[in-house]
Amino acid sequence: MTRRNDQVFQLSLTEIAFTIAFLLLLLLGYLVFMGQAARQDAEKKLADAQTAQSAADALNSAKTALATLLQNAGISNPDEVITKLVASEELRVERDKLQQRVDDLDARLTALTELQNQVEKVAASQRSAVTQDEV
Repeated sequence: MTRRNDQVFQLSLTEIAFTIAFLLLLLLGYLVFMGQAARQDAEKKLADAQTAQSAADALNSAKTALATLLQNAGISNPDEVITKLVASEELRVERDKLQQRVDDLDARLTALTELQNQVEKVAASQRSAVTQDEV
C-alpha cells in the first residue's frame, strides 16, 4: 500500500489553514484598530465643531445684548459702534505685535552694542595696526 502524501512544501494542509486563519485575524485586528482611530478622530473633530459653534452662539448673543444696550442708551446706529470696537481691538492686537517687535529689536541692538564695546577693548589692548573697518 502506498501512503497518501497530503503535504505541500513540507507543510500539512492543517498548518497552512491555521497560518491563513492567523493572518486573517491579524488583518481583522488591524482593521479594527484603524476603525477605532478614525472614530476617535471623528469624535474629536465633532467636539471641536461643537465648541466652535457654542463660542459663535455666545458671541452672537453678546453682540445682540450689546446692540440692545446701545439702543437703550440712545445710540441710533449700534452696528457702527460695534464695528468701531472691533476695529479698535484689531488695532490693539497690531500695536501689541509692533511693541513686541520693538522690544526684540532693542534687545538685539543692546547685544550688538556690547559686542562692539568688547571688540573696541580688544583692538585697543592689542595696539596693532588693525583698523576699525577690519575689526
